[in-house]
Amino acid sequence: MSSFSAVLVIFLLLFANDAFAQRDDTGFCLAKDQTTQRYYYSDAFAQNSSKSTEQYQTEFSEALKSHGIALESHCQFTKNAAAIPVYLDGLKQQCSDCSVWTIHRVQWKPGEQTAKSDVAADAAPFKTKGNRLDSEAACAGFTEANYRQVALSGEPDTQLKTMCGMAFEYYSMYKRAISQGASEQDANRTFTAHEGAARTAIEFYKNSRAN
Repeated sequence: MSSFSAVLVIFLLLFANDAFAQRDDTGFCLAKDQTTQRYYYSDAFAQNSSKSTEQYQTEFSEALKSHGIALESHCQFTKNAAAIPVYLDGLKQQCSDCSVWTIHRVQWKPGEQTAKSDVAADAAPFKTKGNRLDSEAACAGFTEANYRQVALSGEPDTQLKTMCGMAFEYYSMYKRAISQGASEQDANRTFTAHEGAARTAIEFYKNSRAN
């Protein structure tokens, strides 16, 4: 199950009693950015009986695009509006490293094509560097979403997988530092560690294949 799917399961459990509630409920929408480790949530709004949940989700995703953010969103409705902040507070407890995620309110309601939020203010003033292992044969099969699982998957190439996992971990730390407002100089210290770990993995891969 993906991280976002896991969040949605908890999301639905919280509102389980309202799953088939009447169409005059309070709703809100949520989107998750795995890359920058950010959650975005909308203002609460009254549900319009003539509009489907899918339409709300599409509208919220389109509003996020006004900030250059392309994400899928999920909207839920409840008769208990007080449950919404409780759910949002619990987002950081859904996984072992969720505490580092940031949660951003998006001032948006249905019918609005753009959204106001703190997204632009939080954007890094410098360009994020790419992962040095992208397209490298040494760490084929590794992605930013699965690197921890693959690194621990064992044979074959246990040592190489450990090296690749370390390099991906440093890159994840680099992007996390940026999302938390680190300066370019501070973020680059972690990126340098990523580059070193990536070189080690690539060289080990080449040497092991040459022997």
